[in-house]
Amino acid sequence: MNGGPEFGNPQELLDWFVTAAERNEPVVCSYRWYYTRVLNPGFNGPWSQAYPQQAIRHAMAGPRRALRGLGSVRLDTFIVGSGNRRPGVGHWATVEYEEANWVRVLGSATLLH
Repeated sequence: MNGGPEFGNPQELLDWFVTAAERNEPVVCSYRWYYTRVLNPGFNGPWSQAYPQQAIRHAMAGPRRALRGLGSVRLDTFIVGSGNRRPGVGHWATVEYEEANWVRVLGSATLLH
């Protein structure tokens, strides 16, 4: 799925992700989607390995919201690798929920890429 929500700020995007998950219609996005939709809209240049780290730093600095089954989440909860559809290994050290709970709540999510 290449599209995604239209949003005005990070809080609106986080609200959209959480609402979708709570309706049992979870959605996650790739690092590239987040980078090109949030950090650098319209970007279409060559991909750099620095961009995922920029995306995660930005998402971690944003707002929080409660999500049933996970507790407090930030936007980085919804950013995943497009190949494995999971957050990066460093994600788990920065959150209070277990990976198994993330899989239960978001493991079957539609991927925006």
